[in-house]
Amino acid sequence: MCGCTPISDLGCFSSCDPINTKILASATGTWVARVCFNGVWLSQKIEATENESIVLPNSYPEDLVLTLMLIKPDGTPFGGGPYSFKNKIVIPI
Repeated sequence: MCGCTPISDLGCFSSCDPINTKILASATGTWVARVCFNGVWLSQKIEATENESIVLPNSYPEDLVLTLMLIKPDGTPFGGGPYSFKNKIVIPI
């Protein structure tokens, strides 16, 4: 387990598209997105601009509920989390 209970669900995203969290960055700079699945935390650096949505590149496993924590450029946790989201497989018809 990831050791925390998500308090906000960001929704379901296509595994082919970036994840627009709709969370507004409180500062410009390099953030750290910590994503947990199957009990393992992975960290990824992302760039964000103050007052714009934080967007994650989507390189996460499909068909799982994932837990997300965000770390601000100053190294402190971003309030409001942790968050959860699901990555889904989309098959065009």
